[in-house]
Order: sequence, then structure tokens, then C-alpha cells
Amino acid sequence: AFALKLARLRQYLARRTGLHSIQGRLVAIAFVFIIGTAVVMGITGYRFTSSFERQRFHEHFNLLAGYMANNAELGVMMGDPEMLQRLCQNMLQVKDIQSVTIFDASGKQIARSGAPDGTEQGIASASVKSQVMDEAALFSGDLPVSEHLGRIEITYALSGLHELQHQLARRYTIISLI
Repeated sequence: AFALKLARLRQYLARRTGLHSIQGRLVAIAFVFIIGTAVVMGITGYRFTSSFERQRFHEHFNLLAGYMANNAELGVMMGDPEMLQRLCQNMLQVKDIQSVTIFDASGKQIARSGAPDGTEQGIASASVKSQVMDEAALFSGDLPVSEHLGRIEITYALSGLHELQHQLARRYTIISLI
């Protein structure tokens, strides 16, 4: 009884929607394939772009940590916490950076500014190094030796990345629907 009712419903829907002819069925199949392809391409494009953005976002902060390590070299060598504190304060002006900490070679904290706000965050760090070159290396053409002076640690919020990904998802959805 239920199978009979289901068969009648299927026939009724086929007549009503125009799917009772071969041409109607082929059009419906083509339509489903086009929609499926658009959805798959949209999801794939979003994932590739999102992965690329995430990688670039983290690389950006690693690059900032490297630049800061180069700028902090003199302050760490001189042991000047005031200069390093100003450097930390200046770095906090960059969007998404929550805190900056500078450590000496023994791991002791020299300067710190800001504090993580408890949101999801990432950490970028870089070594503070000094290029040491002795007289023999100067004439022999050897590469200078790096002396480890300390470490820079930058804590940054991932909210900017999430905001960018949500914006990207909305745009992909709009483009896919058009």
C-alpha cells in the first residue's frame, strides 16, 4: 500500500515538473551537474585561498619578529631595557599584536609590553643574533659567525585572520550564486 502511494506520488511529480520526458530528465540532470560543479569549485577555491591566507598571515608575524630581532640587537648587547621597552611599545602599534617580549641569551626577560587578551592567538619568535667576524675571517673570506644574544617573542591575535576568512567565505558564496 505504501509502495503504491509512493509510486503514484513519483508519477504525479514527474508529470507536474516535466520530468516525464527524456528531454526534461536530461535538462534536470545537466542542471544538477552544473550546480554540483559550482558548489565543489566554490568550496575548493575557498579552501585553497583560506590555506594561503593562513600561511601568509603567520609568515607576516614571523617576518615582523625577524625585523624586530635585528632592531633589538644593539639594545640587547648594551643591556638597555628602556630602549628595548620603547621598541616593544612601538611594535604594539601593529594591528593584531597583543604582546612583545624580549629575552636575553640565558632566557631572562629583559622587556615586555602588552598582554594576551585570552582570545585565540599565535606566537612568532626570532633569535637576536650578532654577526661576529675576527681578523682572520676578514682576509680569508669566511662567513661571519653568528652569536646568539637573545630571543624575541610576539603574541598576536588570530581574530584578524578569522575576520578575513569570514569575509572571503561571504564573497565566495555570492560569486557562486551569481
